[in-house]
Amino acid sequence: MDKIPVTIITGFLGTGKTTLIRRICSELSHKRVGVIQNEFSDFMGIEKPILMKTGATVYELPNGCLCCSAKSDLVSALDAFLQLSDRIDWIIIESSGTSDPITLTGNLWLDDNLESKLKLDGVVSITDVNTLNLFLSYKSPPSKENPSLNDESPKGKGEYSELFETFSKQLSVGDLIVVNKTDINPMSDELRKYLKSVNSSNVVECVRCDFDLNLLFELGTFETKKLLSSHVNSERISIHVQTKLTSICIKSSKVYSLKYINDTISSLLWEKDDVYRCKGIFTAINDCSLISKDDGTVATFELQGIGKLYEINPVEVNISENIFLFIGNQLDRPFLNELFL
Repeated sequence: MDKIPVTIITGFLGTGKTTLIRRICSELSHKRVGVIQNEFSDFMGIEKPILMKTGATVYELPNGCLCCSAKSDLVSALDAFLQLSDRIDWIIIESSGTSDPITLTGNLWLDDNLESKLKLDGVVSITDVNTLNLFLSYKSPPSKENPSLNDESPKGKGEYSELFETFSKQLSVGDLIVVNKTDINPMSDELRKYLKSVNSSNVVECVRCDFDLNLLFELGTFETKKLLSSHVNSERISIHVQTKLTSICIKSSKVYSLKYINDTISSLLWEKDDVYRCKGIFTAINDCSLISKDDGTVATFELQGIGKLYEINPVEVNISENIFLFIGNQLDRPFLNELFL
């Protein structure tokens, strides 16, 4: 049985998440869409509730879409939609502007070996030029060591830092990045270069989220073919802006020890919080029984990771070189090069 694809839409308040969902519900009449929001928006035009056994309430919209609130429990909302799986082709989750997209994505990253009816298809990150410029102008808030650093910021140190970190994560996990409201603030070449330098995913520039909605389908956040076709160039892109969010791509032709790669990735992700997203495809010797048969043969493996969660699995593809991609906060390129080169 085909699994129901789940798409997460993330972005700060006011960037256009609800506008995009409005377009999806009104224009994709051939899709039976289930929408999960923290709170219902005024536009939804709710007609009648359907009470579910899980305790969640699903509302039917005039256009045939189904909507459920996840304000109290996302799991209950998803369970409610699973009970109505014969009426749903696609589930969209609108995350709140300040929620951690890595935590949400990790919670929905379901093992293909499990008998789940859902699959996480991808993450859409919505932003605008004004938000990007604020993000790029961010500096660490004042501290005892640097009392004058960025002290014009109206926010407290913790709040400002948390917003910066949340926005960094939104950019890092996006499989499609939508830059909205370009009629108010047009994109610059410098911003385009910057986005490509931190995330090689497709970037769409638009007004009122008016773009080809077919781009939302089959984002394939964990598909090997996407990693092979869209990895960033290992050479640094020349830009004049500096932020703490960095993307590092490492290529090599060596044959690794699978145990070494597993131990290295677990150490990178579990001992620190600075890697938000990692991907890789590489050749290694089967010497790790936790992942594959420990028989000394050489095979190709795929790495996928979000936050502190990761998987390494064998894949049947031919590669000409190993590729590792890391996106995170102030990543140390020389240190990563030393680990993988």
